[in-house]
Amino acid sequence: MMKTFRILVPALLCLFSIVPTWAQSRDTHFWLDARTSFAGGVGETSRTGFTADYVNIHATGSLCDNIRYRFRQRLTKPVFSKENPLNGTDLLFLDWIPSKQWDFAAGKLPVLIGGFEWDDAPIDVYYWNGYCNHVWEVYSLGVQATFHPAPGQGVTFQLVDSPWSRNIRNCYAWNLCWHGHFAPWWHTIWSVNYMDDVFRKGITYLSLGNRLERGRWAAELDWMDRGGFRGDWSFTGRLVYDTGRWNLFAKGGYDINKSCDRDVLVPVGFEYVFGGGGVEYFPLHHSRDIRLHAVVWGDNLAESLRFSFGITFQLHLLSRS
Repeated sequence: MMKTFRILVPALLCLFSIVPTWAQSRDTHFWLDARTSFAGGVGETSRTGFTADYVNIHATGSLCDNIRYRFRQRLTKPVFSKENPLNGTDLLFLDWIPSKQWDFAAGKLPVLIGGFEWDDAPIDVYYWNGYCNHVWEVYSLGVQATFHPAPGQGVTFQLVDSPWSRNIRNCYAWNLCWHGHFAPWWHTIWSVNYMDDVFRKGITYLSLGNRLERGRWAAELDWMDRGGFRGDWSFTGRLVYDTGRWNLFAKGGYDINKSCDRDVLVPVGFEYVFGGGGVEYFPLHHSRDIRLHAVVWGDNLAESLRFSFGITFQLHLLSRS
């Protein structure tokens, strides 16, 4: 009980402190989403039970014609840690949009690494590839500038605290990321990254995320090289069939590090094969505010298949334009 109290009270104080700002903004959207599941391993009753996967508070809005804000607080994480003072805060930034071609953001931002699995909100992912399973942080303090050469195209340069810094000063990530498309059916999230870390090794990433769409079908193909083509890479693929109220999907991948000793996340000798699939159902007509899911997956490191059956829902608490 005391642990829950220490988590919730600072989060609520933070929330109440910025409510007046929301009330004064030109448009405000404030909502809560949550996902809870019955999850475990097949034949492993001791590890099976009900879980509160995510509870998030969101807010978006504008302070004036060309300044917007974004906030997301995760209530299922400790609000503060010595290694990350904003541990429970995923997003907290201002976005200045002076023209159609440029926008500039500062605050706590998502670290821009290519790939659609990385780009998805955590509440929408049921199991991850080996690289993402080892990630320390996904969101960091910093700044970024985005140039839009054409509609639907954005090239972003980002400088943030390295997600592998453990709150050590003068430890940064330099990221260049392209969100765009080659055609209406081929969308991209590509990036080149340099990540510093607590051991001052530093590592480069080349990450190419591709989403191919045709009718109700979509295929996501993510590939990442770490350390300059030294046998340290990941591949993840996901196939989705979306009817509007039903999503059927299969997802799997492969991670390996043969010899790159500069990788502080995926050690030399690591090899990970995973795969699974599931179904999502949206019971409300013309709304995705409620989502039911049933998912099963496995990998070469686990003793049995894992499963998750659960519900995700959104509560729209305030909306004003």
